[in-house]
Amino acid sequence: MLIQKNLMMRTSLILGAAFSLVACGEKKAPEPVYVPDKAEVPVEVENIELPEASADCVDTVIADGKFSTLAGLIQAALMADTLRAPGPFTIFAPNDEAFAALPEGTLNALLLPESRPTLQRILKHHVVEGTYTSVKVATEKSFTTVAGTVLPVSTTETSVTVGGAPVVATDLPCTNGVIHTLSAVSLPPDEAQ
Repeated sequence: MLIQKNLMMRTSLILGAAFSLVACGEKKAPEPVYVPDKAEVPVEVENIELPEASADCVDTVIADGKFSTLAGLIQAALMADTLRAPGPFTIFAPNDEAFAALPEGTLNALLLPESRPTLQRILKHHVVEGTYTSVKVATEKSFTTVAGTVLPVSTTETSVTVGGAPVVATDLPCTNGVIHTLSAVSLPPDEAQ
C-alpha cells in the first residue's frame, strides 16, 4: 500500500510539473512521463485506482482538446461505435502534435474512402482490450492490440515508450477504459515504411 502511494505521488508530482510548464505557455516538446522502474513495482500492484469517469473513450477524446485529429480519424474510420462499446479498452492515443509530425499528405491520404481499411488498422493498433493504468503499463513488455499487432513497451527510469512512441500523459479515465497520451503515431509493422 505504501509503495503504491509513493508511486502515485511520484507520478502526480511529475505530471503536475509537466502540466504547469504547458499552462505557462512553454513551447518545449513534452517531456516523457516518469514511469517507475519495473524493479520498483511490486508484483501485487496490478493497477492504481482511476478517478470516476463521466464519458466513454470516444467522448473523452472529443472533449479533451488535445486529440482533435484523432477524434476526426475515429469518425472517418467509422470506429466510434466500436470504441463506445463496454470494452474495457486501453487507448494509446497520439495527440494532435503527433499527427502533425506525419509526412505531409499522410492524413489526407488516410481520409480517402479507399484508405479506410488502412486507417482502421492504424487506429486499432493503438487500442488494447482491458484497462491498463500507467503502473501496469510499466510492468509489461508488450501488448497485443485489437488489430492483432504487437505494441512493444520500453521503460527507463525517466520514460516509457509504447510502440516506439513516448508516453507524455497517463491515466485519463473513461467509463469503458483508460487513455494514455503518445507524442508520436505508432504504425503497425506492415504500414511502417
